Amino acid sequence: MKKTCIYLFAVLATAVCLAVSPVCLASSPVGAMEPVPEEAQKAQETKAVQATEDMQETQDAQETQGVQDAQDVQDAVTMYLIKHTAQIHLQNGIVTLDGEYFGKERIQFRNNRAFVPVRLLKDLNIGAIEWDAKHREVKVTIAEELGAPAQTAVYRVGSEHLYTEDRTAIPDVTISPPFLEQGRVFIPLQHLSRLGVSVEFHKPYMTLHWTEKKFKIHTPVIEAKAGQARFTVLYESDMEAPIVLMYSGGGGWSGSSKFRKIIEQEIFKDGRTYTRMEYTVPLRPGPNPILLSGVFGQIVLETFWQPETDEEVPLYVFEEWPVVFDLPRYGYVTAFEGEAVSVAGTIILENDLMDEITLQLEKYDPVNKTYFQVEEIKIPIVGNQFSDAFPAPKPGTYLVHVYSPKYIPYIGGPASTKWTQFVLDVQPSGR
Repeated sequence: MKKTCIYLFAVLATAVCLAVSPVCLASSPVGAMEPVPEEAQKAQETKAVQATEDMQETQDAQETQGVQDAQDVQDAVTMYLIKHTAQIHLQNGIVTLDGEYFGKERIQFRNNRAFVPVRLLKDLNIGAIEWDAKHREVKVTIAEELGAPAQTAVYRVGSEHLYTEDRTAIPDVTISPPFLEQGRVFIPLQHLSRLGVSVEFHKPYMTLHWTEKKFKIHTPVIEAKAGQARFTVLYESDMEAPIVLMYSGGGGWSGSSKFRKIIEQEIFKDGRTYTRMEYTVPLRPGPNPILLSGVFGQIVLETFWQPETDEEVPLYVFEEWPVVFDLPRYGYVTAFEGEAVSVAGTIILENDLMDEITLQLEKYDPVNKTYFQVEEIKIPIVGNQFSDAFPAPKPGTYLVHVYSPKYIPYIGGPASTKWTQFVLDVQPSGR
């Protein structure tokens, strides 16, 4: 695994005020000021001017270096927008894309509603189309880069409804029925905004607007220290800042806006204006997938933290649950394949529903940068005590989630909750 360190340098330029008097004051026996000879005065003035110029050059150099250092920051991701405009002349059908001639296309009007050939969306790279002749349907799949509210929509010839991929009509959405003409499917412009495309009419033109949300990953793997990762994201200022989510187990992600802060604004690069956001996120030992989420879609980065000792990782009990764990002692456990991994503790609440705890093991998948469940283990509670061990599974990194008995009152019956979790790092046995 390639490890990349991110460094952020800041150069502070310090302005120094230099005051040089063109007149030399000397004390006479009677305290009077004596004039300085003209040659000496000129020499002092020349020296003062030179010193000021030297100081200005030094300050300019420091400021220039500061700008260069800011530009040289190794951002993990850069996000930017590419805005597109297609104009169609309603009379002659000439189509321009981003100001350049694109071709010709017909706009049809029925009952004062405008229709375009569905193939136009494909030709403009807005999305892909699939024709189902049996059901007389065309499925439009919008490019992920558009970040559309709905990525797919199914149009059925002659129907006033929009459909999902499983042919379920979308509630409360009515459209002018699509139609076939000369082997081409024409769809209405209604509700194209659901697919990330806005429509304007200014005679003699119909105009389509859409925006691609692009990103470049510069640092897919971020090395971390002291249980946290720090990295920066450069995003175009017209975009919303992405949020950071950490994997929490069971396919879920969680996060907080407190993980981020703006460190630089109005960064001009490649004709765009950017903002730089710094993220500082707490980590578990081993690989940590980080999900950047926003209107652009989702990006999964990966961080990796290798603690020097187990003691660096305490075993936390979420909230104030009625349990004390004796084993494992820490939130990071290393074992060889097949070695016994012990879990033990005491329940400090008298409740007849305290029958067993459940361990769910999720293994990290480095290809897809996520965890998947591989095993579930039950440990009985006897006399308010639980103690058992399980053999360490195949080599890899595991998240072990420890769930309580189903004793918490809830609608529909008692429920369980996650009490704690720990990381299990399994190494080959060597046999």
